[in-house]
Amino acid sequence: MKPYSELTALERAERKRLQKLAASKRWKQRNREKVRLAKAAWEKANPDKKAAMDARYRAKHAERKRLKDAAWRAANRERALANGSRWRAANKDKMRANSQAWADANRERVRKQKKKWISKNPQQVSVDNGRRRARKSHTTAEDAVLIASWEKKWRPLIEVRCYWCCGLFLGSECHTDHIHPLAKGGTHSIGNVCISCQPCNSRKLAKTLDKWNRLLVSPVLF
Repeated sequence: MKPYSELTALERAERKRLQKLAASKRWKQRNREKVRLAKAAWEKANPDKKAAMDARYRAKHAERKRLKDAAWRAANRERALANGSRWRAANKDKMRANSQAWADANRERVRKQKKKWISKNPQQVSVDNGRRRARKSHTTAEDAVLIASWEKKWRPLIEVRCYWCCGLFLGSECHTDHIHPLAKGGTHSIGNVCISCQPCNSRKLAKTLDKWNRLLVSPVLF
């Protein structure tokens, strides 16, 4: 290291700056608690400046922060889950808005994910559809899971009999129909559903049994 007397003005200024930094670092190491309390007090008194500083740091060190956060979550899994649950509970509107914004920006990806999930979960789709239809018609949906299990048994069959016309059809080509229509107050219950072929299902729609029986060759008696 050069003697101080041989340094230029710029070199002297730089040496003084480095000496001050080193002295400050040593002081902070000896007074960690004071530093922590002072920092916390400043952040509390200057929330806007703190947020701006954090944003600049995240923008400048995005990859470093991502890796650091991932390592922390891996080492503190239970704590991370608890923190996430608390944040979601306190920020429901923000989460809803963020989810909607992401979905709007990734429509094709959402569509593919939804299609994939539907193909893997046909029974749950049936349950959800039944509940949705029941809610829409202001009826009950007490047997949704039981109905889905019943559908799972007959849909793969080569031959199933239509409840209305008594014809035989592929199970995959038939529908679950409500004997008493939901729109007319019928319930989404196991006692109010039957197997219907496509033609009968399309013709019946929300007709009451009285009206529908008049159109059948062999009326169903109730």
